[in-house]
Amino acid sequence: MSFYEDENGKYVVGADSVPKKLGNGMQGEVVYTNTATTAKRGISTSFSYTCEALGVYLIIVSTGGRTASANASVSISGATVTVISNGTSNNASEHIFTTLHVSFCEAQKDTKITISVYSDNGSWANDTGVGARVCIYKFS
Repeated sequence: MSFYEDENGKYVVGADSVPKKLGNGMQGEVVYTNTATTAKRGISTSFSYTCEALGVYLIIVSTGGRTASANASVSISGATVTVISNGTSNNASEHIFTTLHVSFCEAQKDTKITISVYSDNGSWANDTGVGARVCIYKFS
């Protein structure tokens, strides 16, 4: 997938290699949001979205919690994604961790995208749990 701009406008080229002219700036809409939280020492959950139309989808997943040590992962099935960012930060002095995953894909109508989020918050006795939030944005 690539983006380019010329004197006639802005374009995105997806898997079919036919450029699609974009409007003024990137336009689109949020098509899915969901949140999961737990008071336990970890979270293992999945979110699913079935695409209503052919398009380019941006997937943003954030997870975090208050813990002394953390291990978090995000995986996506149902579509081939290009990962823009996938990383965890941990502020040991504050016992706070965050993981941010950002990716995009081109998907056909009726493609079911499943986002799985897992985190293990370690063994800190005062762990207050974790949360995960998913947002899918469709470009038009």
